[in-house]
Amino acid sequence: MREKKVVDYLQEHFSEWQKKGYIPDSQIYSGYNTDQPIRERGWKFWHQLFNPRQLVVLGLLNKYIALFSKNKRETTIGLLGLNNVANRFSKLSIWDTGAEKGAQTFSNQALNTLNNYACRSSFNMYVLWRFALNSTPIQSDAVIKLCDAQYTDCNCEYWITDPPYADAVNYHELSEYFLAWDKPLIKKAFPDWYTDSKRVLAIKGTGAEFNKSMVEVYRNLAAHMPYNGMQIVMFTHQDTKVWAELSMILWSAGLQVTAAWCIATETESGGLKQGNYVKGTVLMVLRKRTSTEIVFEDDLYEEVRDAVQEQIESMRDLDEIENPDFNDGDYLLAAYVSALKVLTSYAEIEGLDVQYELEKARDNAGNSPVTEIINSARKEAYDYLVPDGISTADWSKLTAEERFYIKGLSMELNGVHTLAAFQELARGFAVSEYTDLMGSIKSNAVRLKLPTEFKMNHVNDPGFGETLLRHVLAAIYQSANKDNVQEGCSYLRSHYAANNQYWALRNRIVALLEFMSKVRGNANVAHWDNVAEYIYMLKEAVRNDSL
Repeated sequence: MREKKVVDYLQEHFSEWQKKGYIPDSQIYSGYNTDQPIRERGWKFWHQLFNPRQLVVLGLLNKYIALFSKNKRETTIGLLGLNNVANRFSKLSIWDTGAEKGAQTFSNQALNTLNNYACRSSFNMYVLWRFALNSTPIQSDAVIKLCDAQYTDCNCEYWITDPPYADAVNYHELSEYFLAWDKPLIKKAFPDWYTDSKRVLAIKGTGAEFNKSMVEVYRNLAAHMPYNGMQIVMFTHQDTKVWAELSMILWSAGLQVTAAWCIATETESGGLKQGNYVKGTVLMVLRKRTSTEIVFEDDLYEEVRDAVQEQIESMRDLDEIENPDFNDGDYLLAAYVSALKVLTSYAEIEGLDVQYELEKARDNAGNSPVTEIINSARKEAYDYLVPDGISTADWSKLTAEERFYIKGLSMELNGVHTLAAFQELARGFAVSEYTDLMGSIKSNAVRLKLPTEFKMNHVNDPGFGETLLRHVLAAIYQSANKDNVQEGCSYLRSHYAANNQYWALRNRIVALLEFMSKVRGNANVAHWDNVAEYIYMLKEAVRNDSL
């Protein structure tokens, strides 16, 4: 009965409200993200993303904000409240099982249609509407304009930009979800502003046109700042080809990266503290490049290595040991930006045609020289990021496959079980056949092979099969299989019997077992429980072994 009243009320006011802009009347235009509701549900208009009750509630909010807001400030606050409610009050709003309430539409920055959705009560919407703002007066002569960065003629000492992340998020499309509701209020508060997404002006794509537009933007901003001015560029991406393009874009615009730091942008309150996704955003300080130096490509690698190590150390000094803000993904970002600091500091890199590289498609099979340099920065970062519990001396003696396995176990201990994390790790250590070391590659259940899964297969085979770690895993298997750690000790002694190798390698064997024994009692690696005790006992047996 109540729902019938809602439907009847909506039918009575639908046409009037659309004319006045209280509910959306605009069409959903085709795009990468906006095609999804069209394709999956046949929704061609923005109002179809809301059920009748949602349209009535949001329409009434919009109407009364327009009628009762007395000035620009009140209208702006109303806009913020309306958008916050619309974000959590649509047929795309998921149910948050942890908090037992309706969550936002843009939980993953896409327009995902659902088989069932959450619809909040009026009481729960009040929580969304009620928010605290800092009302401290700000004395400023700032001017806010909506304009194209390629053509702005304003002079500024400081520019702050958050450029497109290689089309990772189509903000120009997603903004239309809110603009469909906001038009009358924007016109009331900011009559000089436009109320569409200006899709045609968005810098998008992955090829030469994208790079050309980006160069024009940063060249124009650089032209409109003094020599003692600076730009702050925020960037978050893990693809080395994207970082290579960014470095060439900034270089082509006459800018130099002079400083950078990584800040944690995901907090515990966001529920995003677990996993290997990037938790931070790199902030780069850019100044006009004044150097006239020319450098040879081969000379850059050593400079990049030193810059990476210095950047990682500075981040470690700021990090909390007990509750670290940064993970390996963030340190990798820091490595990339360290490479940019070196690359953009020179007027020319001998043998590098920047214009040619920028015109190549990003999905080109070959890597540009700049991509190779940034790949070297990634490798330096991984070489430098020694897992806690492994000494630098022992780490330096491990092969690429051993490092992948040990670092992968370190990630598992910290609750990382995503395929992307292990793929990135394999790229970092240049391990092409990493799947042979994996026990599972199922989504969000990715893990390494256990010693009992390796068994004695491929022992002594070229590559990982002949490494010290592989024989340690075999010794763990022997101990568990025979329920006797002396079997594991005997295996290691007999395999390394020649020239007393066993005694020379014993400390390294103990170090590996010491690290692996961290699996005992760790809920993130419960699948190790059947062998965890054997690892610990084998470690003690090898440590106390004697002639």
